[in-house]
Amino acid sequence: FKKFIDYVNAYAASKDYSEGFFSKRMKVKIVVFILALIFLFVAKQYDNKQQEKALAVEQAIAEVAERGRDSAGVDVGPAYDFEMKDASNNTVKLSEHFGKPIVLSFWASWSSESQQTLPTFNDVFKQYGKNVDFIMVNLTDGKKDTINSIGEFLKNSKYTFPVYFDTDHKGEIAYNVLSIPLTVFIDKAGNVTDCVVGKLDTQGLEERIKSITN
Repeated sequence: FKKFIDYVNAYAASKDYSEGFFSKRMKVKIVVFILALIFLFVAKQYDNKQQEKALAVEQAIAEVAERGRDSAGVDVGPAYDFEMKDASNNTVKLSEHFGKPIVLSFWASWSSESQQTLPTFNDVFKQYGKNVDFIMVNLTDGKKDTINSIGEFLKNSKYTFPVYFDTDHKGEIAYNVLSIPLTVFIDKAGNVTDCVVGKLDTQGLEERIKSITN
């Protein structure tokens, strides 16, 4: 795009001996007009997407409010589906993992309690990861935590559990994540069996995993 603008500027500065519609000045005006239309179209599309995103968030918040739960987390019952991003920036739904026991944990790198809990999850994942889907959802706000920064964080920490990114706050809202870490245990049928706010030690994590694998 920059090269194109440079070309337009160079053309505008060059000599021209034509007149009327085919004059240099008219051609430059037409190009600028077309570029302006393209810019307005792109800006409108972006604005529409932002409005749709804001509306979806408002609707999700309203649905959570209707549950009548005052504290963080969710109650026992059918697990709420939501979309997230994987490490390759592909959209993944939680429901795609139904049929297998799930450990769904929300965390952030800036949370001290998350950092204290992650090593435990990594160790337990190595033991149970073949039979249980660990879905470690980072609350990716785009500032404190970004997909790139979390990639470096995981590499430096040598964590091997699967990490997903809640870039649109869909999981955060659906599971009423008011405090982190927050861990939800989901059985093979896609039902929440337990929800824990705060740190989990190895024993507590293994006991709950056994309850969704039996």
